[in-house]
Amino acid sequence: QEVRGRSAWHTIFQVRGGTFFFRVNDQYESWIDRHTGNSLRFKQDLNEGRRDVERAFEIFPERGVFQEAGEDTMQVSVRNPL
Repeated sequence: QEVRGRSAWHTIFQVRGGTFFFRVNDQYESWIDRHTGNSLRFKQDLNEGRRDVERAFEIFPERGVFQEAGEDTMQVSVRNPL
């Protein structure tokens, strides 16, 4: 896959389980630059009991910033995020 013109690996990590009273069904996705190993995008979909949260981030390692989907401002990050 490509992210902003960069060749990237797309990884998915899922956690499922729970008990009769509490269920967990979480999914984490990452897009990682194939050449630098830097994170370019991250998405989480958390379903834990009654909690249901979806968040997505665009990461710009060369600028040391990231932006959460739906937000107008960039946040300071680190260079070469994993």
